[in-house]
Amino acid sequence: MDDVVKLLDENLSYISHEIIEDTLFIRVASEKLSVICPSCNTASTKVHSRYERTFHDLPMQGKKVVYVIHNRKMFCHNVRCHRKTFAEPFLFLPYKAKKSTRLEQEIIKVAQHVSSLTAERILNCGIAKVGKSTICSLLKKTITIDKIHVKRVCIDDFALKKRRTYGTIMVDLDTHRVVDLIPSRDGEDVINWLKTFPNLEIVSRDGSITYAHSITEAHPKAIQISDRFHLLQNLTRYCIEFFKSVVKTNIKIPVTTLKEAPPVNVNHLNIPFAEKVKAANGLLDNGYTFHQIAKVLQMDIRTVKKIVSMSLHEQEEYLMGTMKQSHAYKMLQKEKQISEVRQLYKQGNSKRSIARQLGLDPRTISNYLNPETTGTHASLGQTRPSILDPYAEEIKRYVTNRYTAIQIDAILRTKGYKGSVSTVGHYISKLKKSLFEDRQLLQNAEFEFVKRKEIIPLLFHSKKTKTKLSEKQL
Repeated sequence: MDDVVKLLDENLSYISHEIIEDTLFIRVASEKLSVICPSCNTASTKVHSRYERTFHDLPMQGKKVVYVIHNRKMFCHNVRCHRKTFAEPFLFLPYKAKKSTRLEQEIIKVAQHVSSLTAERILNCGIAKVGKSTICSLLKKTITIDKIHVKRVCIDDFALKKRRTYGTIMVDLDTHRVVDLIPSRDGEDVINWLKTFPNLEIVSRDGSITYAHSITEAHPKAIQISDRFHLLQNLTRYCIEFFKSVVKTNIKIPVTTLKEAPPVNVNHLNIPFAEKVKAANGLLDNGYTFHQIAKVLQMDIRTVKKIVSMSLHEQEEYLMGTMKQSHAYKMLQKEKQISEVRQLYKQGNSKRSIARQLGLDPRTISNYLNPETTGTHASLGQTRPSILDPYAEEIKRYVTNRYTAIQIDAILRTKGYKGSVSTVGHYISKLKKSLFEDRQLLQNAEFEFVKRKEIIPLLFHSKKTKTKLSEKQL
């Protein structure tokens, strides 16, 4: 056994050995009289302390071999050396290694031809106990990049931690293998990295301005190519943006199917907001979630959460327009004033006295004392004649066919209308309420509308693309 130990290192002496299951443990010690400091190369003979160090070696007679060295820790006599103590080094064992150099070479030899998992199974059968992560670490140390022969590459960024830190990867376009990577995508780091590859001729990249500038700085003569994915992605995005600029959100086409008194579908009719609020309350009572209500009523999820969290009284106040809120406030103030006038009159004050106290006209006091007088304005609920009344039926037909207020205003002006666009908008808003209440007005529509988002996918796919549009609509 002593001869076997001497083959590992002539300065080792055999002490003892022991076999435990499938492993052979060999105890050895160093015979060196002096040890060289690895920092300053000064010889030392003074021992600081001793400890046991274990490492794996090549198998022997079908047994895994583990050496146990009675290692020494030495003092360094050189006062200028930054090390006061150092461990005894060995040529066959790397610094702080748990495996001998020849065992690491054997592991790399096996792992180069199979996967790390397969190599792990082979090595654990009779060579040494080693895990796949150790095999990968050893392989990484042996990889050398021949940067001189790298000419055609693709670079792109990847996330080390999403939205936080990113790195840059380089792939060889000829072999389709990773060449190198760095833990940064900053301009200066990428420039310095690319300069280490002296013969780059073609660099494929995405649309990053940083990468474009870095390639130009590091290799001005290299040809920069936009990769296929980003080229198609950009082309698709520009086509969609152009399509949206020339096509409206809803495209009007002639009716393709007969409509026979259809029920009101809130997905296809621009119903008043007050009706949507009532529908939202009903859907919530039936167990619908906020997201389902928002989808059915085509409302923002935040608006749905806001209105359903209100009480019925709060919803009524929320739905009241500015004019209605102002009228309600004025009516409340007037009711208080009428009540105050009647209270003062009951206390024996004359009408003139009450008028002086409240700063009102005596005729107003007489009116307030009339039992039939209330805080409600006399004109409330009365509809004034509108300048658009002569065009009522025509406007109703246009609204049914989903014309906008601006389109209707343009048509009416050719027929003599001289009012404002806002007047048309207010008239249409009131008209929509009656359209919602009277379903029969929706039967004879001349046009229907197709959503733009249903047409866009057809620009980039075949007829097999799933779509909600019928053959007639297409």
